[in-house]
Amino acid sequence: MKFNTKQKFSLYNYENEYVEHPFWTLEDFDSGKDFISQMAYRFNGDLKNGYYIEIGAGNYKDQNNTYALEKDHGWKGVSLDIGLELVEEFNNNRSNICLNENALEFNWAKYLEENNFPKIIDFLSIDIDAVTHDYANLLAFLNLPVIEYKFQIILIEHNADKHHKFEKLKNLQRDILTALGYNLIIRGTCDDLWSLQDSSSVNGFDKLNSIFSKLL
Repeated sequence: MKFNTKQKFSLYNYENEYVEHPFWTLEDFDSGKDFISQMAYRFNGDLKNGYYIEIGAGNYKDQNNTYALEKDHGWKGVSLDIGLELVEEFNNNRSNICLNENALEFNWAKYLEENNFPKIIDFLSIDIDAVTHDYANLLAFLNLPVIEYKFQIILIEHNADKHHKFEKLKNLQRDILTALGYNLIIRGTCDDLWSLQDSSSVNGFDKLNSIFSKLL
């Protein structure tokens, strides 16, 4: 993997394999663009033509976690939103589709198989309002075929900064994602970022917590 970064250092991973470890700084991220899209792109090795699932699309562009991935890097994917007007606006302005579906009930296994999604999907974004259920983000995740499909990077909201009752949700989400083999690489006050690879792997996530807090 090659990384678009000026600084690098080398290390040996837990299997004693020599790897190149990128050392990211604020200079490696464009503060004028969506940081989440940039992270999904960088953590996948500056990947072009990747795949994503976005649950809770919101606006097709503003504060959208996949707009830049589609427009700048040719990623394919599918978004969901329960707001009909948002979905219509999305589909009028984007190439990739947004479905007007309930994320807690949608048949993901059928959709992903019919549309030939890879078994390892590069980015999963879950950011939906807890209107129908306090644990909506976790339930949306569990509605995915999480055993059959894996995700290189997951961004999932927990809202622990908004109310103390969401602390239990945050801890439960972390237990479940850890049990499924994911590594928590950024502990956000509102969202967590997870990876299939750990922080000492070839992707190297050094100092990203401080970068994350400055750019969001």
